[in-house]
Amino acid sequence: KYIYFQNKKMHNDALSSLVDSGKAIIDLTKAEHYCLEKSETLLHLLFEKILELYKDAKNRHTLIDKDKSLTVLSIKMKPELENLKKLYLGYEAYCKGFLKKFAANDKMNAEEVIKSLPEEWGLKEQKDGKGDELLYQFIVLALNDRLAKENNIEIAKNVGEMYKLNLENTLIKLHRPYAIITPERKCKVCLKPLAGAKSFYVFPNGIVAHSHCVKEPTI
Repeated sequence: KYIYFQNKKMHNDALSSLVDSGKAIIDLTKAEHYCLEKSETLLHLLFEKILELYKDAKNRHTLIDKDKSLTVLSIKMKPELENLKKLYLGYEAYCKGFLKKFAANDKMNAEEVIKSLPEEWGLKEQKDGKGDELLYQFIVLALNDRLAKENNIEIAKNVGEMYKLNLENTLIKLHRPYAIITPERKCKVCLKPLAGAKSFYVFPNGIVAHSHCVKEPTI
């Protein structure tokens, strides 16, 4: 199935076949590499599937453990109980390591991940006053990454606004009237040379005049 789905580029189905609960051995490393190679959007799906495997093994262990009151049944089921415990603890360890590893990956929906976490994983304080360090690390890293991205967006907006203002200022300067004052150029009003004048006005139509002449009605 895996090869078929992979060749057809049916990545979700290919990933599902890699972590099929019916398989005797599930290669989590191979599944993780597949996500990174094909599409990082599969990472969240992989986490959900491993979490399902954890819950399934934990539930089966709980059900058998409740029924072990009979001595004969207890002896017979002890190996299976031990195997299930190793299994769900292994999935738990993998999930927590997975969260720490990909906490800053934007393809991991931090909000959905936190909602899906089992209560027994220690988001709340334990009797010894400690919670689960890995889960806290995931939450901190995920939130820091989100805040960093929001800050970067805000910075980008501010830089864009500054660029826009600078561009507008440049355009205004470019559209300002200007004139080159040569010894031959004269005031349009008094017809006297402009060279040496302390101040003069340049009008949009190109007319240049002494400052004291612009009040004349003939300008």
